[in-house]
Amino acid sequence: MDKTVMAVKDRDCVGCKACGMLCPVGAITYERNREGFEYPIIDANKCIQCGKCLAGCMADKKPDKGNSGSGRKLYAARNKDKVILKSSSSGGIFSALANDIIFEGGCVYGVCFDKEFRVVYKRGTSIEDIESMRGSKYVEAYVSMDILEGFVEDVKGKRKILFSGTPCQILGMKKMCRQMGLSTENVTWVDFFVCSGKVSSYLWEEEKQGYLKKGQLEQVSFRSKRKGWKNYEMHWKAGGKSYDYDSLTYRWNKFFGNSVARRKTCKACEYQGRGGADISLGDFWYSAPLPKEWRDNQGISVVGVNTDSGRKYFERIQGQLEVREVTDLIKEHYKYSDYDEEEEDTKRKTFWDIYEKRGYDALCEQYAKITWKERILYGMIRPVLIKTGLLDLMRKKK
Repeated sequence: MDKTVMAVKDRDCVGCKACGMLCPVGAITYERNREGFEYPIIDANKCIQCGKCLAGCMADKKPDKGNSGSGRKLYAARNKDKVILKSSSSGGIFSALANDIIFEGGCVYGVCFDKEFRVVYKRGTSIEDIESMRGSKYVEAYVSMDILEGFVEDVKGKRKILFSGTPCQILGMKKMCRQMGLSTENVTWVDFFVCSGKVSSYLWEEEKQGYLKKGQLEQVSFRSKRKGWKNYEMHWKAGGKSYDYDSLTYRWNKFFGNSVARRKTCKACEYQGRGGADISLGDFWYSAPLPKEWRDNQGISVVGVNTDSGRKYFERIQGQLEVREVTDLIKEHYKYSDYDEEEEDTKRKTFWDIYEKRGYDALCEQYAKITWKERILYGMIRPVLIKTGLLDLMRKKK
C-alpha cells in the first residue's frame, strides 16, 4: 500500500504543497499537467515511505459537511478611506485588516501580480506591499516553497500574521502546521465568502500575449471600478494605452465560469465554508436595507466573522469602516452538489484537446464567444438597470 500522496487522486489534490514541506528527505517536487495545474511528483530513489506527506494531506480526510457557517456573524461593510475603497474590488476590508497587521509589526501573506503579471502568493511587510495585494485575481496563484518556508518561520517566531487565500489553501496550511507541531494562534486566516475556484495559469498566460504585442504590460485589473462597482470592467494598460471592457462581455469571464478551465477539485468543492478561516470576505450582492449614502456604486463587502479570534480582530478595525450587521437579513448558500465525474472528465478532455492541438484562439472561438443576447443583456440593459436602481429592486424581490 502506497503511504505517499501519490495515492491521492488528481481530483482531490488542491495544490497547497503542504506535502512538499512535510517530506523529511526532499523527495517531493511539483510538475504542471497539460492543464497548467501543479501536482506532486515523488522521487522513488529518495522516498523512504514514512507516510508523513499523506498524513499531512488535507485530501486524506475531508472536512465535516455539517460545519458550514455555524454561529458566524455577517456584516455589510466598507472602508471609510475613499482611495482604498476605489482601488479595491469591493468594500476595501482586506486592506483594513492587512494594514492593521502591518502597523502591529506583523506580516501579510496574500496574492498579487509579479513583474510579469503572473498571479503569485507574496509575503508583505509594508503598506506598499498591501497595495499590490488588493483586487481580485481569478487565476490559480502560484505558491512557492520559499513562501511556505517563510510562513513556517514566521509561525515559529510568533510574529503576527494575516494569511489570505482560498478555503482549501488555508486548510492545507493549517494541517501542515499541525503535523509540524506548530501552534497557529498568531495567525489570522481570511478566505473568500464565496470562492470562485482556480482558473488555469496556462490560459492566463495566453490571454496576456495579445496585450504584450501592444507594448510593455503596465497594469491589469480584473475588477476596475472606472464605471463603478456594479459596472466592473476588465482593465489593461499596455504600451501606454488603456483597454477597458465590461467584464460580463469579455471572454475571460467565460473561462472563469467554466469548471473545465479550473482545477478539478473546484467542480465539486468540499471546502467552501469549512476551511476554518477566522474571517470570510466577498462582494455584497445581497438584498438588505443599507444606508442611502452607500448607494454610490463604490463597493460594499460582505464580511463573515467565523471565530472568536475573527470577532476580536474585526472589532479592532471597525473605526476604519462603515458597518451594518446583516446576519438575520441574508441567507447563505453553499452548494455541495454531486456530479457525473465521467461526464465531467469527457468535457475536460475535449476542452484541453482543443487547446493542445488547435491553440488558444480556437479554444476562445469554441468556449468564450459572447453572444448577441449577452451583449444586449449585459452591455445595454444591465447598465440601465444599475443607473435607475432597478437592479437592486429586482434583487430585493428574489
